[in-house]
Amino acid sequence: MKKSLKNAFKGVVGELIGTHAPHDPLGIHGHEQEPKKKYQVLKRFGIYKSDSDEETFKSPAVSSLSEEYYRNFSMEAVKFPNSYPFAIVVSRDDINIVSNTSFKGGGVEVEEESAFALNTSKNVSHIIDYEDESAYDVIYNLLSDFDKKVLRTISEFRNVQHLQILREFGNKTKRIEKSLERLNRLYLIQKFKFNLPDEADQEYGYCYAIYSHGSYLLMKHMDLSPQYAYKWKEQQRREDDYSPIRHWKIMDAYLNFRFHKEFAGFVSYSYLNQFTYTEKIELRKAKHQPSSKDEEQFMKSADVRTPEKTKEITRLVRRVRFNGQILLHNQETNKITKFDLYPFITTDKQDSDLSRLETIFKHYGRFNNGLDAEGNKRFLLIIVDNPGVIALIEEEYRLSDRYVSLENILFMDLSESKKDFFSSIKRIKHFDDSNPELRTVQFKIADNM
Repeated sequence: MKKSLKNAFKGVVGELIGTHAPHDPLGIHGHEQEPKKKYQVLKRFGIYKSDSDEETFKSPAVSSLSEEYYRNFSMEAVKFPNSYPFAIVVSRDDINIVSNTSFKGGGVEVEEESAFALNTSKNVSHIIDYEDESAYDVIYNLLSDFDKKVLRTISEFRNVQHLQILREFGNKTKRIEKSLERLNRLYLIQKFKFNLPDEADQEYGYCYAIYSHGSYLLMKHMDLSPQYAYKWKEQQRREDDYSPIRHWKIMDAYLNFRFHKEFAGFVSYSYLNQFTYTEKIELRKAKHQPSSKDEEQFMKSADVRTPEKTKEITRLVRRVRFNGQILLHNQETNKITKFDLYPFITTDKQDSDLSRLETIFKHYGRFNNGLDAEGNKRFLLIIVDNPGVIALIEEEYRLSDRYVSLENILFMDLSESKKDFFSSIKRIKHFDDSNPELRTVQFKIADNM
């Protein structure tokens, strides 16, 4: 492993495949298991060995897409497999104690429309319409712990691709698909179908978003505050047709960060509150109107103007919301480092990802030594598809030449993760007269905690 990455990563993968040493962040070497078996575990989490270098790992991001793909992107809701309201079959004993005791079996059978009647004397078909609180009690207690984990993940990331869910849990595909199907049949999540890039083996892929009943169930039973639950009504308020892809990009960024040894968590929402600042504007009055021809002649010859004056005006910078923030915790200093995630797609001059950066950059320009109001180091991580997008942003805002908080602006190049996911985060270098071209360097998390 590269020296710069020593002791940089750990987490689920390292713990599953063996003890990880400082020179072995992913726990590949120095363990009783055969290397081949260890690499199989990594693959379950979407991490692969490089074809050319065994010490390099790649993790292709599902949201690394082309301009042509964005032009042709479409997504449609998949019809629920059963009608609503629906019936579930549980034993009479379970239905009597379901409000007080967890059902450890985790099994639930969703009946077809024709099976609303009692099946046996021991079982009862309970009709679910989510019109009262008891329906949520019944459903919650019939979900397995794994079902709840899947449901919470979908709520936190809003819209998640099937492949991303597989990578998040690293579990058997059949088990994950069974859980997704159960949550869908219970009207807790909604399934969508979308076209895949041309290079993909299949024509269509599937993704999942939280449904209204799933959102309420999470907040009622899992103590999930509105800050961390993606509500149904917000799903209807999309910025544009690319909102699902932005959620995929945020999930891809999370899947990269979660293996860092300092990883402390993911927050669904983060904010930078509005503020005001004063700006001085020079005012220049019109020429003095002469009262006589002699005065007019004199003013023309002398080009007399009134003295320049300045005026102070107050400008408002509106609040900014990010739909994802990564938290890293330095145990030695007990400090939190925050990464606000900003997925980048649209480049129109108005009301686009590119134009909205102007307001965001004003916020970051206020940080004192890169620290936010709470004294924590805070970075803006712009998630882009390729280096060309970084060049576009640099051309628009000239960050390398004039931006005072350049050290706090980072870019995650999703195309780079296909080659080496350790080096996908980059930073723009300051402008150099001797070398005017755009230059980027790898951002080393361990050196910036």
